[in-house]
Parts: sequence; C-alpha cells; structure tokens
Amino acid sequence: LYTNTGVIGLFGGVSYADEIVSFSGVDDEGNGELTFSGYKGAGKTQGETLHYEGLAKSFVIKSDEFNFDLADLAVSADGASDLTAALAGELFDSSAVMSIDKMTITSPELGDEAVEIDVLKLDTSTDIDEEADNANITFAYSAKSIKAPDFEASDLVLALAGNNLDLDFIRAYQEFSNNSLTMTPDQVEPMLKEMIDTHLLPFLQAAPELNITKLAGTLPEGSFDGFMNTK
Repeated sequence: LYTNTGVIGLFGGVSYADEIVSFSGVDDEGNGELTFSGYKGAGKTQGETLHYEGLAKSFVIKSDEFNFDLADLAVSADGASDLTAALAGELFDSSAVMSIDKMTITSPELGDEAVEIDVLKLDTSTDIDEEADNANITFAYSAKSIKAPDFEASDLVLALAGNNLDLDFIRAYQEFSNNSLTMTPDQVEPMLKEMIDTHLLPFLQAAPELNITKLAGTLPEGSFDGFMNTK
C-alpha cells in the first residue's frame, strides 16, 4: 500500500516521493464501508535544507453506527537537515503544518444534525540548541469553527511550548517508544524503568518548561484569550 522513491542529483540534491495508494473496502457483514483517496507526497533537499509537501483528498467511513468524512488532509514541512536524517527520525531545526479542510461526523443518535469541524490545523516547530544540548518545541492546535448539536465555537487555538527539553531524554524516549511496539508488557516495564533512572535527573536539571502560550476562542457567550507559564 505504501511506496517511496528517491533520486540523488548530480550536484548532491535529493528528491523524494512517497505514496499510499487509494483503496476501499467493506466489512464481512456488509455494515461498514471505508474509502480512501490515497496520499501523495514529495520532498527535496539541497545541502542541509529540506522541504516536503503531501496531500490526501478524502477519507470516508460509512456504517450503521456513524459516518465519518474527512476532506483535504495536507502536510508541509521545512527543516535544516538532509533527507537521511529526517527519515531516521533525528531531531533538527524544523517547522511543519498538518491541516484538514473539513471533518464531518453523523450518526443516528445525532439525527439530522452533525458534528462539523472546519480548517483543523496543527503547527509544530523544533529549535535545537546544540551548545546546551536541549530543544524548544512548540505545538499549536487550531480550528476555524466547530459545530455540534449542543456546542458551537470558532477561532479556537491551543498553543503549547516545551522549552529546555534535554535531547538525550527525547532520544531515549524515541528509542523506547519504537522498541516497545514489538515487546510484551513484561518487557516494557523494566525498559521504561531503566530509561527513567538514566535520563530523568538530567532532564529535570535542564529546568524544562511547559507553557500554554495561547488559549483562545469564540463562543456564543463571548470570546476568551489567555496563557499560562510555568516559569
């Protein structure tokens, strides 16, 4: 279902393309149907600069219990890295945006009404401080509007910032998370304990911060806008 190809240019630039083919299916009892338009992405690097964009037009689930419709999933990313490091999951200075143009959920319980979310977006950025061996990472979740039978809101934003995050702790957690996928629960617990024993103290010594840099939105009763810093 998933394929990727890469080409190395004469002067060192690398182009990359990946694809998830379109597919559809019906469950064994004929009560549910899934349809995916497919996904196509393309990236290129020149020196230490990376740019990537991808798009999936639709993802639809229809069943007796509910219907789910997602339209226009888009991904874009820029970073100061080569393609090999990016594919290996290494941390580097970068920014990325994932957006969904529209999401709709209907069900018999909702009757003629639906849950509708317009322009759902996630913006992220990573800033590496090699000298201090830590990272500042931001996540900003937003929605242009949400409409549900008993709820309505617009211009919603939740922005989070993690500062002074120890890189060794992050790398150790990434390794633990990847390895735990193929482990039994009995194997996961001692591995998690070892990671915490080894890396938690340096993580805390770096004086990490988790801040809510923006919490905003508009409700029928009025608008709100705030923030909360831990330091």
